[in-house]
Amino acid sequence: MAGPISPLRTNRGEPTLFDTLSTAGQISQEDQYAANPENQFSKGLRTGAAGLTAGSFASEALRKEAAGDAEFADARDRALQTVHDTRMYAPRVSSLRDVNSIGDAGDFAAGAIGQGAMSMAPTIAAAALTRGRGLAGKATAFGGAMVPAYEMERGEAALNQYQDPEQMKASAQERDLAATAKGGINAALESIVPAGLGGSLLRKPAGSLLGHIGREAVTEGLTEGAQQLVGYGAQKYIDPNKELDPWDVADAVAAGALTGGAMSGATRGPAHAAQAILDKAPKPQMPEIKNPFQRGDATGGVVDLPDDPSGGGSGPAD
Repeated sequence: MAGPISPLRTNRGEPTLFDTLSTAGQISQEDQYAANPENQFSKGLRTGAAGLTAGSFASEALRKEAAGDAEFADARDRALQTVHDTRMYAPRVSSLRDVNSIGDAGDFAAGAIGQGAMSMAPTIAAAALTRGRGLAGKATAFGGAMVPAYEMERGEAALNQYQDPEQMKASAQERDLAATAKGGINAALESIVPAGLGGSLLRKPAGSLLGHIGREAVTEGLTEGAQQLVGYGAQKYIDPNKELDPWDVADAVAAGALTGGAMSGATRGPAHAAQAILDKAPKPQMPEIKNPFQRGDATGGVVDLPDDPSGGGSGPAD
């Protein structure tokens, strides 16, 4: 063992490796991310996931606040911290107003699809788990999709409130009512396309794939625009001075159309591809079944046998 003055300890008095690593400048999380940037689709996924998490915290906080529970502040702070921590992952172009080139348009589309796919996934999964056959099955799939959609839409409203000082001037009860109304109305709008996609998973496809993609892109774009207007109405209820930004509506319509088309292709495409392969595969040929009441003639053809004189009866012959 080395003693206090052992020659093995010739660096006594100098900083150890531990001291050097502990006092050296650390690379911030932002710098690490800047050194290894993600693609815009991945950023959209991250942003969407963070929005769902923050919205869940915010919805919980608003329920507690409306009920007079002083612990609401903890859930509120977690929601706001989640938003703050994920801002560096935001897509480069998040609004049509910032699109000035083809590259900007591509980045906007990739980010919007990533974010939309993350928010649509829970509703598609719920629809797939609750679907059935026929009209009743479509109704149950729609109802199943509305459950997560309601929580997401309500959470989004609550999160917007906690980030807006003007909305926070309203009472907790008024804000809770506005968030609940937005959640209920938008849940129905949010569930239209996911209910159809969830109901079609792992089932024989019907109709044209491109037709489905086009219809669901248009439907999702229109419903997202309508949801934006409903959200504005909920904010206007608690903040009469709130003004509508047309760009917000345009962004919602564009992002919805992109997401609707992309998710339609992703969920319906495999079934249509498999069906196309099956349609092109050679079908087995069944062996020809000969009629026992026919016989071949001299030329190889087939002629009918003469009718039974007895008319097919079972009585004695003449």
